[in-house]
Formats: sequence, structure tokens, C-alpha cells
Amino acid sequence: MNKPPISFGHGSAENASIVRVIAHIGEGRDAIPALAHWDGQAGKWGLFPMKWIPNRVATLRGPKPCAFALGTEGTVGLGHGDYREEQIDASPAGTRARGPMRDIRVIGDTVFAAGMGRQVYRRTAGAWVRIDEGVVAPLGEIAVSGFSSIHGSSPDDLWAAGMMGEIWHRDAQRWTKHDSPTNLMLHRVVVVSPSEAYATGQKGLVLRFDGAGWNMAASDASIGNLWGAEWFEGALHVSSEQGIFRLHNGALDPVAVDGVKSFGHLDAVDGVLWSFGTGKLAFTTDGKAWQSLPPLI
Repeated sequence: MNKPPISFGHGSAENASIVRVIAHIGEGRDAIPALAHWDGQAGKWGLFPMKWIPNRVATLRGPKPCAFALGTEGTVGLGHGDYREEQIDASPAGTRARGPMRDIRVIGDTVFAAGMGRQVYRRTAGAWVRIDEGVVAPLGEIAVSGFSSIHGSSPDDLWAAGMMGEIWHRDAQRWTKHDSPTNLMLHRVVVVSPSEAYATGQKGLVLRFDGAGWNMAASDASIGNLWGAEWFEGALHVSSEQGIFRLHNGALDPVAVDGVKSFGHLDAVDGVLWSFGTGKLAFTTDGKAWQSLPPLI
């Protein structure tokens, strides 16, 4: 019997040996969305079929871990050994009225979600609370606006970026728009500290915040759109569909990943950098030697 084709999407690591990744089993309209789970200590895969298509996954780490899968309409599936669902905002002015949700991220010990129309929510005591006053676009606004990514050094130091290169910052009280050196779409934000952050996007673009403002850190259109970004071993690592690159002296140096030709997203935790490619998952502990995961099926 022929095995069905499998493609992977965004992924998230719980620790050095456990990761979860969005998977599609099959092709076209017959494809089954699922959340795949790799346990490195046990050396095996687990598979949890989904009734809807997730686009991002995040993990609340610690003594009581929890995985979160986000759907574009604001549905969140969550659990750790169990499963339940939450709707971020089902009100008339909620997620379905403003456009797709595009990112879910754990910052500190708090879960945040962001999406089109510059909507931002924080999960507090099991409930999703709006924190986008002063930044969210009015309902019915014609101009295209929205966040593709959100990250921060703490729940009171947030950066969000997305459409047309726009970048916003939130402290404990308010949102402030920052000047951006680009109008290209930004796909991923990585915050290293309150005075250092990065945003990656279309055409191999990398922006850097130096504590005072945002500037161009690197640009290489030949490597394609940068979907993934992670801080690993003291340097920014980014990924496109073509490969993984390390930011060094204003250039994006290719990272050699032997035996792997499929790339897309990145995540790093506990001294391990994970690569989630459409057709292959791999990891490294030193940025040099990579190990591929076995096939899902």
C-alpha cells in the first residue's frame, strides 16, 4: 500500500527532545490536517488529527506544559495529554469580523495571539482579553493592515509587525508605532532583550532594533522570503524555503545542513535549534551537525 504524501508547516519545541508540528496527510481537498508530536526520548511519532486547519503552534513550557494550535478564524486547540478548544473572540467585533489570526506566541508565561486588522489578544486565567486598544484597525477599514508576528522580552515589552512593514511596540499601558525602513511584509519577530530585536520578511529582509530605532540589518532577495527566525548560540538564524542562514556582519551566511533540502520555520529551546521544513524536520545542538527525524509514516 502506498503511503500518503505528507507536508509539514509551523512547529514548536517543548524541550530538547519533544516537538509538535502542523502536518497535512494527503493532498488537495482530501488532505487531513493534524498535529504531529515527536518524542526523541521514546524515538517515535504521535499523530493527532484535527477537524480544522491550524496555521501556528506554540508551547507553554515549564512544570505544567501546554501546547496551543491556532486557526485563522480564532479557534485555539490546546492541551497536554488531553484536548479542548477555545474561541479567542466570538463577538461581532471579534476575530471573524477583522480577518485571519496569524500568530500565537508564548512570551514569559503568557500566551498572546495576533492577526489581521492589528488585533492582539492575551490569554489570562483561561480567557482571551483584547489588548489592542490604540492599534487595532476600525471595523470596515479599507486599507490593508495586520500583524503576522508578535514577540517580546516580557508580557510588558511586546513587538508586533506585519503588513506593509509596519512595526508597533507595546509597554504595560499603550501601543506606539515605530518608523520602519521598509514597506515589505514582515513575517517573524524575534526579541532578544528590551534593547535588541529583529524582524524578518519578504525578499530576504532582516531588520534590527538597537534600542533606539529600527534599521536594515541585511537584505538578500536571492534567498527568498524569510519565514523563520530564532536566536541561537548568540546569533540570529533565519530560514527561507531555500535554507537556513546566520546573520553575521551585515550578511546572511548559509548554514550547512547535510542531507536536508527542505526548510521553512525555526524554533529553539534548551540548546537545540529545530528546523521545520515542508518535507523534512531536523535539529542541531551546535549549529554545525544536524540530525534529521525519521518519516512520520
